[in-house]
Amino acid sequence: MKFTNLKTSRKLGVAFFAIVATIVAMCAVIFWNLTLTTNAQRDREAATQAFAAAKEAQYRLSRQENSLRGFLLTGDVYYVERLESHRADFDRQLDILQALKSDDTRIVVGIDSARSAINAWWTDVVEEGKRLAADPITRFRAVEMSGRNGIADTFMEQIENALDGIITRVEEQITIAGDVAEAAGESTEKVLYVGLGFSVLISLGLGFLLSRMIAAPVTALTGVMGRLAGGDNSVVVPAVSRRDEIGEMARAVEVFKQAALAKLRAEAEAA
Repeated sequence: MKFTNLKTSRKLGVAFFAIVATIVAMCAVIFWNLTLTTNAQRDREAATQAFAAAKEAQYRLSRQENSLRGFLLTGDVYYVERLESHRADFDRQLDILQALKSDDTRIVVGIDSARSAINAWWTDVVEEGKRLAADPITRFRAVEMSGRNGIADTFMEQIENALDGIITRVEEQITIAGDVAEAAGESTEKVLYVGLGFSVLISLGLGFLLSRMIAAPVTALTGVMGRLAGGDNSVVVPAVSRRDEIGEMARAVEVFKQAALAKLRAEAEAA
């Protein structure tokens, strides 16, 4: 069925549906972009927290190394207490990383590698160093373990590499999350402009179309009825073939016209 032949109520319904459909589509895209932005912000926040935890773990690692050297050089148990405190803080930061990034395989592998290496360092260097440092005869061996090219460096390098890998990974995630949020924001802005512009164009187009399909024919019929009332029965009634309310009005006017013509013929025959 042609749009012209639809009832006026249906024409208006189609126009309203077109506008509403455009707005709904625009809102759906905006909602999707807002969801992407929210998720990206959450991911960025988690990555930022993970970055801070990894940097703090690096700091606590260096403090452990310095505390061990302080103990081996001086024999002061104060450094042992500091060593144990920094180890607890180091483990706490790894736990934070684990909680934040348990779904990231690369980071989990890095955390496991750091834990394994720090445990080995603690057993083979810290505990062994304390044992050797207790005897003045073997104390120099304990110092050598933590000196340049000592066994401690092997474990430290493994831990540092693991933490560096974690930091690199979370930096990538921060960048990706920022890019996603920025792209979603730009997309939302474009959708707003395009959607509003499209809605205005549809409204104007449908308004013009409905005006031509409804207002113009009604005006034409009004003119025809005026001419018929003035006795001009030669006028052609427009829109009689339409199947909407305008067509019904036109056919009603055509009936009046034919009735007027029939009356004139009857009067002529009677004369």
